Amino acid sequence: GSEMCIRDSSRLNYSKEGKADIARALELAPKSVEALTAMAESEYRDRNYSEAITHYKAALDIDPIQPKAQAKLGLAYLFTDRRQDAAQRLQLAIKYGNDDPEIFKRLGYLDKEMGQRSQAREAFKKFLEKAEEKGDVPSATKREVLNQISLLN
Repeated sequence: GSEMCIRDSSRLNYSKEGKADIARALELAPKSVEALTAMAESEYRDRNYSEAITHYKAALDIDPIQPKAQAKLGLAYLFTDRRQDAAQRLQLAIKYGNDDPEIFKRLGYLDKEMGQRSQAREAFKKFLEKAEEKGDVPSATKREVLNQISLLN
């Protein structure tokens, strides 16, 4: 059924056939969070950000507590210059438990661009904390963020 098709979507080779399988699953189950998310991820990977946004939003309207999808939607908004929407979705991703350091770094830059200096500083500090926990963030990236914090002080 469509659920099986979707559960395997992470292993699909993201070719035209893989996208066609996801599209078929969406036809069978248009409200399937898994199918909507799989299509969003496929569009995101192909850099079709407006299509990705449409599918991520549809999936998140049904089930908002998807930290990874919230983050990807935030990044898709960022890549389409919708800064306020991007910041909102990245904050939701964090609220729902996504603690990827990259999200905090992106949020720091967004807040800085939007003139929210103290929020930017907090996001950058949180990035450093999460980067330390994760342990695989390049030291050059940490230095870049430390520099951003000093510019905001």
